[in-house]
Amino acid sequence: MKGKFTPESQPKREVNREVLHLTLRILAREAVASMFTTMDLTDNRTARRSAAAAQWATDIAEALNLSEHEVTVTYLATLLHDVGMMAIPDAVLDCPGELDPVAWAMVRTHCQNGENILSTIDQFDELAKAVLSHHEHYDGKGYPLGLAGEDIPLISRIICVADSYSAMMSNLPYRPKLSLEMAQAELGANKGTQFDPGLVDTFLRGLEQHDDDYQRGEQPNFSVEFQKVKLLCKLDAECSCHLEQRHHAAHVRPRSSW
Repeated sequence: MKGKFTPESQPKREVNREVLHLTLRILAREAVASMFTTMDLTDNRTARRSAAAAQWATDIAEALNLSEHEVTVTYLATLLHDVGMMAIPDAVLDCPGELDPVAWAMVRTHCQNGENILSTIDQFDELAKAVLSHHEHYDGKGYPLGLAGEDIPLISRIICVADSYSAMMSNLPYRPKLSLEMAQAELGANKGTQFDPGLVDTFLRGLEQHDDDYQRGEQPNFSVEFQKVKLLCKLDAECSCHLEQRHHAAHVRPRSSW
């Protein structure tokens, strides 16, 4: 009977599911690359800041011995954490002075904007949740949900540290970048209020092991990070090809059974 389950059909079904899963993952990561390209074309400054933050966030995740999957999610979520900024007018983003309440309210929507953009793709559920909460503060005084402590997703807490440090290492419309000493002191001063204390300690220990270029975020750039995403797609494609070969082999009966 067509579609009847047999023990022999189980390996074929498993391979089919693996091929489908990898294919969806490839498409999702290609979507990340497309979104990041759009960010670069729309706001190059934000894209380059995100590239530096992604490197730092990834290193924090690896220092915490997170799983390979969690490290990848951390990397991709940090690259796209400000994708919601594309919905904010340039006049607001480029304001050289203090934002008025209306403009500030607009800026604060970028977390939900990012979640809305990413949640339209099923495979981006983890990214969307991390992006939504990356401006939550450890003491509960952040936004948009007012989460506190470990109620904030771990990846969001990692992004918060890396993104804030990236901002301090950047020239922004309303202030010049800070010195290494001032930026790192600022992280330490806000442990337990804005930042997860343990993550700050992990990050600062990691910074001490690298040179000034790394600490300033001058190594990562858009083109390099874009190619990393494309490499992830390529690796997944190679895995998918291997699984398809297994799938084909599973459907070819041994000669003795012809």
